[in-house]
Amino acid sequence: MGLRETFTILGSARSEQVMPALMAALDQKNDKIVAGAASAILEQRSPEGFLELLKRYEQFPPAVREAISRSLYRLRDSMPQFVKGASLPIRRTLLDVLRANTSIDTLPVLALYLEDEEEPQLRIDAGEAIGAVVTRFAAERDIAERGVDASGRPVNTSRSMERIKLDIEVARRALSEAIEKLEAHRSPAVVRACCEIGREGHEVLFDAIKRGGHAGITRELILQMLRGDDSLPAAEFIFSLAGEQDEILRKIGVELLRARATPDAVDSVLRAIVKLPQDRQRHLIKVNHGVPWLPVIAPQINRLPRKYARFLYTEIDKLQMDDESRAPLLAALAHSADPQIQNACIEKLAGNPTSAARRSISKLMESGDETTQLKVVNALIAAAPEDLTHVLAPYMSGRFESVRKASGQAIARAGFSQYSHSFDQLDDATRELAGRAFTQLDENHLNELLGDLDHMDSKKRVKAIRIIQATGSHRKIGRDMIDLVNDPDRMVRATIIRLLVAMRNTEAIKALMKLLSDNDSRVQANAVEAIEELNEPKLRQVLVPFLRHPNNRVRGNACKALWKMGVVEVVSVIFAMLDDPNPKMRMTAAWVIREIRPAGGLARVEQAIKREEDRDVLERLKKTQSVLRGAA
Repeated sequence: MGLRETFTILGSARSEQVMPALMAALDQKNDKIVAGAASAILEQRSPEGFLELLKRYEQFPPAVREAISRSLYRLRDSMPQFVKGASLPIRRTLLDVLRANTSIDTLPVLALYLEDEEEPQLRIDAGEAIGAVVTRFAAERDIAERGVDASGRPVNTSRSMERIKLDIEVARRALSEAIEKLEAHRSPAVVRACCEIGREGHEVLFDAIKRGGHAGITRELILQMLRGDDSLPAAEFIFSLAGEQDEILRKIGVELLRARATPDAVDSVLRAIVKLPQDRQRHLIKVNHGVPWLPVIAPQINRLPRKYARFLYTEIDKLQMDDESRAPLLAALAHSADPQIQNACIEKLAGNPTSAARRSISKLMESGDETTQLKVVNALIAAAPEDLTHVLAPYMSGRFESVRKASGQAIARAGFSQYSHSFDQLDDATRELAGRAFTQLDENHLNELLGDLDHMDSKKRVKAIRIIQATGSHRKIGRDMIDLVNDPDRMVRATIIRLLVAMRNTEAIKALMKLLSDNDSRVQANAVEAIEELNEPKLRQVLVPFLRHPNNRVRGNACKALWKMGVVEVVSVIFAMLDDPNPKMRMTAAWVIREIRPAGGLARVEQAIKREEDRDVLERLKKTQSVLRGAA
């Protein structure tokens, strides 16, 4: 029979008769015999035997001390009497034994030391031990929940989730007692353990902070410890604190965030966050109840390594939150030194229509350099929100010329777009005044109009011609319009005539002459009318053939134009038109007589009225009669 088997049999005997032999074995020089005897005494569950072990504890070699520490669970029912009734040296020794154990099962016994009134240091040491045990348990729990260790390797654990829940409650009670009973004595390990264990520990600290100046670790001491603790658990607690619904807790949390927002503190926190599982990463980054932590550290964002900014941007982009809540986070990251992240954040802010995004943009414009401001303005222009002109208006008077110019041009483009859209509803005076103001602000409108002249839609081409005429832009782009006299659409050819008259150069007049021979009578009529406006005597002979044109408008316009040029003989042609069998010819004759008012015109009109049977022609004749009588 071996030595181990012998002591196993003696330990299981559970008889007081073996105790003398086991006590004697403790005096042996052989460490294995002493360790075996100590284990057998603990197996006996004898309080007297355990007391003897504690008395000799300091004399035992490390291996024996470790064996005693591992076997404490066998005497947990007897522990209270040692903590409360034993001498001070024994109590100190037992505390050392408990601290060496680090098992969650030691917490209820350690909590008993918190009531020791004889020796304050024991209370403090017990608090530190509780903190150490809970911290170790928190690490083991994380591994058990994830199933992998810190390096990502799979880990098998015998600790069930149900057991973990029970142990968490044990840890919470111990921490709560430590916070409550340690009075004003510092215990950073307890605060750190509260942070480490997660939500349950956070609740303990929340309660302590809300109690303020009551017994236990005071709020000031807790805050002081948290300010000096740059660890991830402390940071996680502060983030949770800043997201609390309770106003007092929220203010304290934000205050702590600001106090910790130094480059080193932010760097250490972000380095730790990157190593966490994704679900916990997002928990730390998200906004709780509308109080973000990221904007608090925004001033330091541009001093962080780029990989952290990219990590934060990626995680923020994955979060399920509304645009109002996302805006402050994007604004904070817009301070990043990484131009890609900065550009991406600014673009998202520009496309975010919420008031939070607008406030964030304003702050960026106030604090940003010229490059940043220009990025913001260009992003807003690209996003093209409905209130673009309102948003950009303040930046037209900014301190950077490039920003002022970009804002002004964008406002002009937005205004010109609205002007173009409403052009048909505007009166002539507004078309001219507004159109010329917009083209002065931004000459790029001319390029847009030139592009519309080549548009597949003929209505687009017609509208572009009319806008060019209203804005006076033909003076700069006239030559590009001459070719439109060959446009396949008759409305385009008919509309371009007014611009040719305005240009009044040799090329324009040649193009106008060409349109006189157009195969469309409307185009011809407009061309004749344009020549009248030119009032060039040398063009009289060009118009004479049109006095016999079969189209009423062409013939009428030719009569009117030649009369204006001094060819009074056209009166006979006009009076002849009153007798034409075509009612359209008769209507046009009435119109021309009303326009030029020739001698004998009233008499001829009254004669025509007496015999006219067409209702429309008769109405036109009577209108002319009224005008001529009024002028007589």
